Amino acid sequence: MTTQENFVGNLQFVSASVSFMSESDAVERGKRLRQARERAGFERPKDVIDRFSRRGVKTSYYQHEKGSAPFSFKYAQLYGLLFGVKPEWLYSGQGPMADGDVVPIPDSSHVEPVTVTLPLIGEAQAGAWKEVAAIEEADAERIPVPAEHRIPGARQYWIRVVGDSVDRFMPEGSLALCTDVWSWARDAEDFMARADAKLVLCRRVRHGLYETTIKQLKVMGEKAELWPASHNPRHNGPIDLGADLDGSEVQIQAVVTHALIRF
Repeated sequence: MTTQENFVGNLQFVSASVSFMSESDAVERGKRLRQARERAGFERPKDVIDRFSRRGVKTSYYQHEKGSAPFSFKYAQLYGLLFGVKPEWLYSGQGPMADGDVVPIPDSSHVEPVTVTLPLIGEAQAGAWKEVAAIEEADAERIPVPAEHRIPGARQYWIRVVGDSVDRFMPEGSLALCTDVWSWARDAEDFMARADAKLVLCRRVRHGLYETTIKQLKVMGEKAELWPASHNPRHNGPIDLGADLDGSEVQIQAVVTHALIRF
């Protein structure tokens, strides 16, 4: 397997094992997968699953091609072998699609952005509430983030994902890049207008303790609910925002804008 290495100071990034993944990135990866399928002569995704199910192609292929679930480099190697394309191109769009293809010479628009770091301040249980163990930002591990993902003046930080209830976007172990909600939105009206279907970091205050989780926000008029976004059928049902009868209160703390996914 070949990898592309980028160096910033003493930090080394290997794109085959670590990638920044947004929803739009997953959609673009799915478009390349569809292009490779059609190039190989398969009319429908179902034809691929029927033909190659014994070689490791699963029904998750549908989500991979639609871009609703990003696939790993391991799957890119499998699909590349079956469709006759290079896995590096399928996974990241870099290099030629297949042997013999011409690759444009990079210009200044392809230059990698300057990378900065942000603190990793804790974990969030994607499938349930997790009690927060406070980490001082000054003492926290700092994780690189491309400068293009920074919002000037905003408080941003990393949270490690535990559990699988948002694995349509972030498998367990991923790092969620969070932006404080009032840095992301101007006010409540702006937030409700733009936040539908976003992943959000939530905090529940109960008996003086703080717990966190990550869920997908669904906005319906003036009402909003928190839902799992999982391939696991045991995760179902919404969580209501606001105060509850047991004295607890659920608040949206931050919006997840990008994910660092480790394969």
